[in-house]
Amino acid sequence: MRIKHALSLILAIALAVLVAGCGGGNSITPPDDTNGAFTVDNALKQVVYTPPVSRQTYSVYAFFQNVSSLQTVSALFAYNPAQGKWTLDYSDNSSQFNGQAIGTYDMTVWVIFSDDENPKKVGNPTRLENLSVFGTGGPPPPPWP
Repeated sequence: MRIKHALSLILAIALAVLVAGCGGGNSITPPDDTNGAFTVDNALKQVVYTPPVSRQTYSVYAFFQNVSSLQTVSALFAYNPAQGKWTLDYSDNSSQFNGQAIGTYDMTVWVIFSDDENPKKVGNPTRLENLSVFGTGGPPPPPWP
């Protein structure tokens, strides 16, 4: 059990270093409106990503980092063709998360466009209070930035 917690802590630290831009490799693009925008609807427990008109979106995902424990989970947005937008359900029974998230988390949204394999950050990190997601049946983690 201690090994599992130690590995989670090491993974969270490594992710923090990568997100800070100290990890080398692919450069991380700072937030920019040209990457689209997202809105959080606390009443519906949804995050909606609206892509820019000029680009084809390949994938949208988010990282959630617990503000107390630094635990990180990821979630994959689902495309809604009728709206032309991507949505993420963060309700208790969401199947879009790759793990459990209980507590207060900072969410960072990333997008990959069809013409560029480098993930782009969308907006600024957003704090979600009292998150309670038990998404053990979700998809595997998306590509790491």
